[in-house]
Amino acid sequence: MAQPLLILGRRPGPAADSAQRAGFDPIPIPFAGDARAALHELQAQPTQAPVLIAGDLENHPKLLDAIAFDRDLIGCSPDAVRSVRSPGALADLPAIPGIRFLETRGGAALGLRLKRLALGLFSRRRYLRKPVASYHGQGIAWWTPATPVGHDGYLQQYARGLPLSAVFKADGWSAILVGVTEQLVGEPAFGAPDFAWCGAVGPVQLGEKSRHALNQLAVALTQRHDLRGVFGIDFIQDFRGRLCPVEVNPRYPESTDLLERATRSAALLRGVAPVSSSSAKHRRSHAPQLLGQALLHAEADAPCPDLNGCLPADALLNVPDPAARLVAAQPFARLQAAGPNRDAIVKQLQAMAREVYARIAPPKREVLTETTPRLPPPPKRGIETVEVKRIPRPDPDRKQLE
Repeated sequence: MAQPLLILGRRPGPAADSAQRAGFDPIPIPFAGDARAALHELQAQPTQAPVLIAGDLENHPKLLDAIAFDRDLIGCSPDAVRSVRSPGALADLPAIPGIRFLETRGGAALGLRLKRLALGLFSRRRYLRKPVASYHGQGIAWWTPATPVGHDGYLQQYARGLPLSAVFKADGWSAILVGVTEQLVGEPAFGAPDFAWCGAVGPVQLGEKSRHALNQLAVALTQRHDLRGVFGIDFIQDFRGRLCPVEVNPRYPESTDLLERATRSAALLRGVAPVSSSSAKHRRSHAPQLLGQALLHAEADAPCPDLNGCLPADALLNVPDPAARLVAAQPFARLQAAGPNRDAIVKQLQAMAREVYARIAPPKREVLTETTPRLPPPPKRGIETVEVKRIPRPDPDRKQLE
C-alpha cells in the first residue's frame, strides 16, 4: 500500500503529480492563505502522513512551525525557510566566480529613505519593489523615488537578461543540480500580470562554467541555511553570461514537474538524499524532450465552465472543478506542449490558451430578433448627381422703376 503524502500549497497539483510518480498516495490540500483553516484540514488527515510544502508556504513560517510540531516535513525545516527567505540571504554569501549578486535594500529608517531617494535620482540603475512575502512574482512593481517601500517590502536591483530557474536536491550539506528551465514571466497571452510567473520551458542546457557556478551557489546556500529536499533558485542570465540570483524557493518548485516529465524521472521526491548514481543512469538512458508548461490566469471573475474535453488530457493539466469560480488575475489551470524548440512550444501554448479562454468567455455575437432595431443600410459609394435649384438674383434697376 502506498504511503499517504499530504501536499499543502496554493497549487498542490504539480507536486501531487510528482508524488504519484514517486510511489506516494498524494492528498492535495489547497492553501488559500488562512492558516487556521489549513490546520483544521490537516487534522482531518491520517496522523502518520508527512507533509510536503508547495507554493506560498515559504511565506508562512509560523504555520510551518505548527505543522512541524506534530508531523514530519519533507524538505526544509521552518528555521531554514525563515533564514533563506530573508531579503539579504543572497547578498550575505561570499563572492562566487560567474555569479553576480544584485544590490538589495530594505528597511524604512529615515537614513535609508534618504539614501534610496538619492539612489533613484542620481543612479542609472533601475530597481524593483518586491514584497517580502512574494509568490509567483505577484506584487512586484517598478520602483520610483516617490514610492514608499514600507516594512513589508524591499528593493532589488533590476537585471536585464534571460529569466531562468534551477531545481536542486540537497541533504543539508551537499546539493545536486537537477535541471534548469526558462521562465515565462508576465505573458499577456496567459493572462498574467507584469512580473508574474506563468510557466516554464525546458530543460535548458547551460555551459560547464555556468553549471559549476550554480552548484557552488547551491552548496553555499545549503550549508549556510541547512536546506534539504527539493528547492529552487530563480536567477537572470545577463548579456555578459553572468548568473544573477533573484530569490530562493525552499519548497517544491512547480518546474520540478516539467523536468520530471521531460527526463522521464520519478525519483526527485524519494527520500531526502541526493539522487543516486543508479537513478542518474536510469535518467540518462532516456533522451530528454523539450517541454513547455503555461499557467493560465483568469481574465476576470467568472464561473468556471466544464473544461474537460476542451483539449487533450495530456495538454490541459490540473483542470478546476466546474463548480469552482475563477478569480481575476489568479491561476486556474496548466497547459503542456512539446516541440522542437522554444518558440514553437510557446506558439502552441498560446494557441491552446486562446481555445481555453474562448470556452470561458465566448465572443459575443448579436442575434437579430423582431425587437432588435436594424441599422439603416450604409450609403452607396460613388458619385451621385444632385439637382441644384437656381435662385434668381434681384434686379436693382427694376426696384428703382417701381
